[in-house]
Amino acid sequence: MGEKTVRYEIRDRVEEIIKKKKIDRTRFYEYSKTDYQKVITNFYYAYADYQKYPKVSMDHMWLHVRENLKQQRIALISERDYGYEKMVRSIKEQMHYNWEHKLFLILEGWVYEGYIDEMLDILAELDILDVSEFYIVTPKYDKVALYTDDGECVCVWE
Repeated sequence: MGEKTVRYEIRDRVEEIIKKKKIDRTRFYEYSKTDYQKVITNFYYAYADYQKYPKVSMDHMWLHVRENLKQQRIALISERDYGYEKMVRSIKEQMHYNWEHKLFLILEGWVYEGYIDEMLDILAELDILDVSEFYIVTPKYDKVALYTDDGECVCVWE
């Protein structure tokens, strides 16, 4: 058996955190294996410059954000100023949303669905070295919090 890829290690780590924190599986879970690609595709077409980058790919997607959206950023949360955990937890303060509704988390190619508090608990617990990028997006794809380790920040667009 070959070595696990980083992508699968992240998935296993998320599962460990869910068990460790006893997170209710109705409040946070891996999204449908048959429908996850639809979430990724919808997200991509909502935010990426798909005319310039026509192949739907989540690898470094933050580099492919449409130019017109870059001007609509409402928050930039620096990891340098806050540290990783505080930066992650501040997403709830910066993103305007009815937190009684679920969101999607796209993390290293995996799609999860759940509520913000559980989502942030899991992201805050992940090793900073494990996470290169994540996207928290509403089901209407009208708001997103995007993290990139290269930029050491979270950007929020609405």
